[in-house]
Amino acid sequence: MSLKIFARTLIQNSVISRSYYTNRVNKTTLYSKISPLGNPKTSVVPELESWVKNGNKVRFAELQRIIHDLRKRKRFTQALEVSEWMNKKGIYVFTPSEHAVQLDLIGHVRGFLSAESYFNNLKDQDKTDKTYGALLNCYVRQRQTDKSITHMHKCMKAALSLHAGNKGLKPNLKVILSILNWLADEGSIEDVEDFVASLRTAIPVNRQMYHALIKSSLRCGREVDGLLEQMEADEIDEDEETKKILSVRQK
Repeated sequence: MSLKIFARTLIQNSVISRSYYTNRVNKTTLYSKISPLGNPKTSVVPELESWVKNGNKVRFAELQRIIHDLRKRKRFTQALEVSEWMNKKGIYVFTPSEHAVQLDLIGHVRGFLSAESYFNNLKDQDKTDKTYGALLNCYVRQRQTDKSITHMHKCMKAALSLHAGNKGLKPNLKVILSILNWLADEGSIEDVEDFVASLRTAIPVNRQMYHALIKSSLRCGREVDGLLEQMEADEIDEDEETKKILSVRQK
């Protein structure tokens, strides 16, 4: 990697701790050993093993940042190798956050069935909104309609139960938006209505909920005037996306 490209990478990833990349004496780092291995078929495990064999320390934060960087570059196989190696070596006891990352990577590399197996083998305390959401994303990504809907209900039941139990759980809005968008295109109007009804108990009604309801209603040939009136009653204005969705019924 040229100095110019490396410098650009530093700037683009400035959110990551500067001490991780700083190399004032051109000292070789684990990142500098793994980063150039751009071929997805090239395993990074030998580099990890060699690093330890040569007496170098391996820190959890460093491996975590390497995984983040590899995922960002869509080098999912290598990111999964680092995650699995870290877990196998017992460098850090995985929390639901690390399990969610590994589950997502398994889905990318090996498919939803392997991700499902990983999820089912997790301890109960590790089955949180993060891991539920990661598995749901695997289903949605591979267009597994029936599994997505079934798991969605399990996910929301678990999430809302924890939320109601005052355990500090906050619904993942990014996951919720993904579900709404997917249901609007693939699910039945009943699925959308059930999901929105569940959401109303946890978060305020919003434009995305109405968009999903309107879109699925139009797809099923239903009128949406009542939804638009409810939307107005909830003091949610129509935006450009709303108009774009409604333009379908004029064709």
